[in-house]
Amino acid sequence: MPATTNMGEAQHYWTNEQSSIKLPLVDAILLAQEIDQRVVEEVKTALLTGILANKQTELFHCTSHKTHHHFATACKACETNELQTLSKHLQNQIEEDKMKHKESSQHQHEAPRTTQCSKWQKIKSFSLPAIQDSQLSSTTAVDPQPPSLLKPAMEVY
Repeated sequence: MPATTNMGEAQHYWTNEQSSIKLPLVDAILLAQEIDQRVVEEVKTALLTGILANKQTELFHCTSHKTHHHFATACKACETNELQTLSKHLQNQIEEDKMKHKESSQHQHEAPRTTQCSKWQKIKSFSLPAIQDSQLSSTTAVDPQPPSLLKPAMEVY
């Protein structure tokens, strides 16, 4: 004997689903006889084929399931192709941006070098006028600061 009444309750629900309730006695007996004959046919088919009859094994359900499966597979393949195309496009765009960044950074590094080189060339080419030994005197005092820095500027009010 089972520990619960679930099977009995399920059978009761199934019977009410197959037939209706509140039928006259004769109609209820005839309907029950039809249901019993369908169940006998399902049991015979199950014994012959090894496939139990339920909502999941009917031809309509199997065909519907296969169709849904093929449709879902096709959708996934399409999504995968779209994602791969998008991925390739983004990868190409990243590569182009890297190349542009590299080129611009090379131009930025080259530009200051040319100006630094030109400044260095100017400094290197700049020469002081030659000072004769006769112009140098040992008695000449050299101020450490120019005169403009020694005297405060006159303020005008």
